[in-house]
Amino acid sequence: MADTGAEKIAERYILFRKIFQPLALLRIGHKIGDTYCLQFNENGYDKSYNYYKEDDVISRLAEGLSDDQLVEAVRRNPEAMYSYSRFVGKYYTFDNAKRELTVGSAWPEILSRLEEVFRKHGRAAWAVLKAYLELREDRSAWSSCDYSRLQYKAWEG
Repeated sequence: MADTGAEKIAERYILFRKIFQPLALLRIGHKIGDTYCLQFNENGYDKSYNYYKEDDVISRLAEGLSDDQLVEAVRRNPEAMYSYSRFVGKYYTFDNAKRELTVGSAWPEILSRLEEVFRKHGRAAWAVLKAYLELREDRSAWSSCDYSRLQYKAWEG
């Protein structure tokens, strides 16, 4: 069994890389007083014009921030995040529409919805899900789907 502390840090690393713009992470490092980040200006250069190492900043923040600090960093820096990235992990969930990070996973809810599709459609569930991905136009949950077309495609597949 893996160490949950190491798993959590690894997930944070992925979370930072996926939702934050790179220089935004450097600014967060400045705000918390990280010694590595403080060496660089807001454009990412030090006094000798060396550029910062993004992986170093991400690693330091992933290890150095508490859950409360991480949630607060997201809350205080909504402009620093990519607008298209949603993140659902074992320890964290980031809702890009709300620009909100929660400590905890949304996987149980997602799994419950998937199980509902499998109970309703049995072996054709994979086709229903595939049809859903093909037919939706605005990429939001079920809003633009014509469910009768979905069912037809499910039985067709």
